[in-house]
Amino acid sequence: MPRLPRFGFAPRRRLAVALGLFGLLNPAGASAGAARPATPAEAIQWAAAAAPQGVTGVFEMTVRAVGRANGNTYLNSEPDYRDPRCLTIEIVPSAVDDFRAKYGHEPFDLLKGRLIRVRGEVRRVTIFLAVNGQKTDRFYYQTHVQVSDAGQIELSPGTRVPPRQTEIDASVATFDDVRRVLPGRPALAAYQLRLERRIDELFFEELRARHFAGGGATGAGHGIRLIVTVMADGRVGADDKEIKLRLTQEPLFAEAALRSLARITEAPEPFPPELKKEVGDSFSYSAHFVAR
Repeated sequence: MPRLPRFGFAPRRRLAVALGLFGLLNPAGASAGAARPATPAEAIQWAAAAAPQGVTGVFEMTVRAVGRANGNTYLNSEPDYRDPRCLTIEIVPSAVDDFRAKYGHEPFDLLKGRLIRVRGEVRRVTIFLAVNGQKTDRFYYQTHVQVSDAGQIELSPGTRVPPRQTEIDASVATFDDVRRVLPGRPALAAYQLRLERRIDELFFEELRARHFAGGGATGAGHGIRLIVTVMADGRVGADDKEIKLRLTQEPLFAEAALRSLARITEAPEPFPPELKKEVGDSFSYSAHFVAR
């Protein structure tokens, strides 16, 4: 019986040949010492071609959106992190602490809108979709670079870092992170602490009313973050797009958070004159709605 002709390449060589044909290999041998950093599009190509393995390199992107989840901070190259063109930098909690110690600011606050370079391994990540809190077999891909050391992140030359933030006495607050304000803004510090205490109390009441303040993965210590905007007349609110996303991902927590903000707006605390001098007609910050 004649032998059938063999087509293609040996499995181990097929990936390398494909990478070479399409110019996807990092010209510096996929090392962090590459002369030219890769764009998000190139990083995504590398990760897709190498999956399930990763590719080490230097990646450059403008941070167009930021987010937090499970203690991690996420920097995204696209406004929507689910966009297949998006490269996501995942900063683990220990690296967030390192970054804060190095720059005096949270990466969440400092890096949005900035051009950065990141050294690390880019990898394609499978994200399974959930319906009513239950994991399904439907999925899509994201492309991540994990940062475990703040030294992996490099700000673009000429980046102006604002004055180092100083800690304020937030021991009376029950949030998991200490609020920081720019030096010389005592009125903002005092107002924000009062606001946080009110949010914390009201959020806990709303969770308890929904019989959802118990222990476990969805109990104590669990919560969500929303960018809250506070107006001079004391009204508060959050971004509609972010709210819709949170209502899909964490409906009970998001509903409790929205109700607590509504209750604050029903009994607002207008800005005192000294606060208006410091911030003008409004200010925004990342509020953590957390169960206790």
